[in-house]
Amino acid sequence: MKIVTKNDLEDYLSIDDLDKKKSCLFPVYKQPEQNIKNIFLSCLIAVKPLRERLFYRCTKAINNQTAQLDSYNEIDLDGDDRPDALLVLYTGKRSPVISWIGFIETKLGSELKEDQLQRYIDKAKEFDNVSLISISNDIVSSPENTPFKLKGRKLPQYIHFSWVYIKTECLKILDEYNKNSKSDNETFDVEQMFILQEFLRYMDRDEVKVTNHVMKNWKDNLTELNSNGKSSKELINSISESWMIEENDLCYNIYKESKINVFLKNEKKDKDEIISNISDGLKNCKTLYTTFVTEDKSDINLSVNLEIKSICLSCDISFNKEKTIYMNVKNILDKFSDAGDEHNLNLVIDYGRGKFASKTLKELLEEKNDRFKKDYEFIDKSKSIQDVKKIKIELNYEFERKSDFYSANKFDDKLETLVVTYFNQVVSTL
Repeated sequence: MKIVTKNDLEDYLSIDDLDKKKSCLFPVYKQPEQNIKNIFLSCLIAVKPLRERLFYRCTKAINNQTAQLDSYNEIDLDGDDRPDALLVLYTGKRSPVISWIGFIETKLGSELKEDQLQRYIDKAKEFDNVSLISISNDIVSSPENTPFKLKGRKLPQYIHFSWVYIKTECLKILDEYNKNSKSDNETFDVEQMFILQEFLRYMDRDEVKVTNHVMKNWKDNLTELNSNGKSSKELINSISESWMIEENDLCYNIYKESKINVFLKNEKKDKDEIISNISDGLKNCKTLYTTFVTEDKSDINLSVNLEIKSICLSCDISFNKEKTIYMNVKNILDKFSDAGDEHNLNLVIDYGRGKFASKTLKELLEEKNDRFKKDYEFIDKSKSIQDVKKIKIELNYEFERKSDFYSANKFDDKLETLVVTYFNQVVSTL
């Protein structure tokens, strides 16, 4: 049967009153997973910018002026098949019709199950304009790069959100609201933003367990990688998969702490291709590589050498080929007069063929402010600006204690601190 109206859906599901199944904004379940699901679904209904930001990729009807979203919990489809919720989008003012349906499966502490999602998407084929949406702590490079590749022909759309991704989108909406005039704003209203802010506060509670990622089996994997034997394919894949999640988690922390919106250069690639690219760096030089891209298309490169236990961040700085090296360095330093603590930052002039000049930003700023030291002695006076291939600012850090590098929590904390510091002191300045 064709499902057009709410009554059609009730007849199909053999439910007398769907409204009794509606999600609850103030749930009182003992399980955090049930509570966060209900609160999130209720926020989607209440906060228009949130549902539009998340589900524009599913249906254009989400932006319709008459769009009304409802969510219904624990709907029995067939036997044991019972998604956590159905999202139903109605459009039309006088006689609303169903424009889109979303099958929702959420997890918090537990793992998503591929066979369960496969059954749901097979059942979803019976509906028109339908999507399967999974939500969990599993972080993916983009909502379209899902944790599983479900099988079948002409399958409905399947997308995945991590809770960290949802937190990031909530933060972005609130930031946009705060940047605009709160008294003259047609996109946001105070009540919606209050609900969104409270949802964020709820997700930040320790007992809710919307946690940031920590590298799995980090110590054991590093020990095996740095042994004399040849690294197995399973080991390389294990480290690569953890790093894929880690770099996405870093994007969230960059935005949260620096308010700089970044993307991963590989985010449009599928999971297998991303894992393959990460694995190449591991096999060739035991190094993890990531490139962040800012909204103005600047590349920020991150590398972690697992053998010498070091972290490096760098970005190329545009320079003027019509001016001398000295003037280019001076212009760069002028931007960093109020950059804060530059102890770990180095200005690097790359002349190509392995030849370069480097000096800490701290020392260069001291020279700049000393009227007796104006020539920046680290510059090779025999070179002209035409000899310069790149000028970049690097942050280099090497762990003094092996135990700190091999500790997943300490490594993760230091990595996050260095990345956020670099974006605050360098990327935001340039």
